[in-house]
Order: sequence, then C-alpha cells, then structure tokens
Amino acid sequence: LVVEPQLARWRDEILRHTGVAPTLAGSGATWFLEGDITSGSGASGSSPELTDLAARGATIVRTHTVDAVRATG
Repeated sequence: LVVEPQLARWRDEILRHTGVAPTLAGSGATWFLEGDITSGSGASGSSPELTDLAARGATIVRTHTVDAVRATG
C-alpha cells in the first residue's frame, strides 16, 4: 500500500460497496473477496454493488475453486 496508494482507495471502495473487507493477494496487485456476493441481478451475474465498482474502473473477475480430488479426478 505504501508503493501504490491507489490500492488503499480500492480496498476502501470494495468494503464500502460490498460490506466485506477484501484481502490483498500475494502478488500485491489484486484484492479478492471470499464467498458469494453476486446474488444480485446486475450485469454479468454481478450484484449491483459490483456493477457500480466496475463502472468506477474496477475489473471484476468472478471465480470459484474446487477441491484437488474433484479437480484431478
């Protein structure tokens, strides 16, 4: 956050719009949220909160994980 102050702004925006505190990824360039916060009816299956963040310039990528046994068969 010291090197790139804009990260703090996005952290605060994500928290304000979703009510969920984001976690900074290990790369230091990406915030992520755990859990499903996309139950709304916004664009691309996103909640209105995420749609608003995207309109402000955020790139929203919805992902999911599966356990190793299921992933490898």
